Amino acid sequence: SSSSSSSTATPPPANKPQKEGFWEQVSGNTYNAAVGNVKDASSGTYPVPSCDITKRGKCRYDPKATWPKSDAAAQLPLKVTVSELAAGASLQEALPQTSVKCEGGDQNERVCRFKNICIDIQKEGFLWNSQQDPTPPSNSDLFSFAGGGREDRDMDLQKVGSRKVEGTASVAILSGVTGLMARRIAPWNAGHIEMQTATALERLANDYGVCEVEKRVVLFADSCMAKQGGSEKSLRTSLCRKFSEIFCGPLSFYPILTIAQLKRGKETILLGHDLSKVNFLCFEDAVAGIGRQDPSSGGFTWEMSRWVAPWREKLFLRNGLQPPTKRTGGCNLVFTWKEGMHGLHPINNPLEVVAFLKEWVAKHGGIYWSFNLGEIPLHDQLIAFQLVTNSATERIRARHLRHSSHGGPPQ
Repeated sequence: SSSSSSSTATPPPANKPQKEGFWEQVSGNTYNAAVGNVKDASSGTYPVPSCDITKRGKCRYDPKATWPKSDAAAQLPLKVTVSELAAGASLQEALPQTSVKCEGGDQNERVCRFKNICIDIQKEGFLWNSQQDPTPPSNSDLFSFAGGGREDRDMDLQKVGSRKVEGTASVAILSGVTGLMARRIAPWNAGHIEMQTATALERLANDYGVCEVEKRVVLFADSCMAKQGGSEKSLRTSLCRKFSEIFCGPLSFYPILTIAQLKRGKETILLGHDLSKVNFLCFEDAVAGIGRQDPSSGGFTWEMSRWVAPWREKLFLRNGLQPPTKRTGGCNLVFTWKEGMHGLHPINNPLEVVAFLKEWVAKHGGIYWSFNLGEIPLHDQLIAFQLVTNSATERIRARHLRHSSHGGPPQ
């Protein structure tokens, strides 16, 4: 469980010195870290990188952006083409020709872009169909499918060769969009799936300039149940599905595709087509490679920090809110802390900090409240991190008090 405290107060004096780890504004939207936190092994120094919130890789932040409307199908770039395959037909002739281009160093650092990559839904395998290069690339020549290069890192491309269609079959080809392909690491853990999958896929899409959510389709080549020994009712299975939707849903306007769920026949509608009814699913364009999202490697937190903002913007927009903006008449502060033994614990006296904040805010004319994140809807959590008016703040406070009166977390 976690607690979150938020305060609104007047800004500190202009001559107040910067503290280690704080951001200081240089000009416009450009900020520098007062002190970097990633040590350069060669020089023994701590670099001071910059962060421009309007320029991240190939994508740009649009303050006027909105989430696409659900009835805008006619304007969407995605096209779904479904074809029937006759029994005994040659898969090599029926499926499009595959090619791939990879960039980067070793497997964990490499990213790859496919043209016409197909999936055999029933066998849960990726198919390599190329008359020019019949032998598929080896796993070591490709990428790491999972963040951190740990479990399920290999793609295991299978050669189509002379394979024939068994019985009647159908193939769906997705065009006009880019598939973001991955396997999840510990998806029942909000921190892991947010940083090693959701934010990692945001970075991957950004690297290739695939910025708009209408031009992305997320595909997971794993299963929440498989990671739990096939238990449908497992708590971790439930959390995996919940966190996948909450944290990975903002990556794309379309439903998340999961190969295992398609195999089980779970209805998955995309532009009127139920993809659970097809035997082969092909992406005209797809990218993969999130192994570089490894929290055990030096500099992971710093490297990933620049990709949190573009992902966060989509999280807010998907929930009908505008991303947080700079305050001109004060500041918003949200302080969170975590109970339990797992994960990072940067402070050891959270209750003392909460007590101090309560006293400090009262003296400075601010607004303060404390709540358990598990008791507050996601929409209200986002408002707590947003630029909020006093009326919006009071609505959250009133809802929290209603929770408290019914046995919720103490005020």
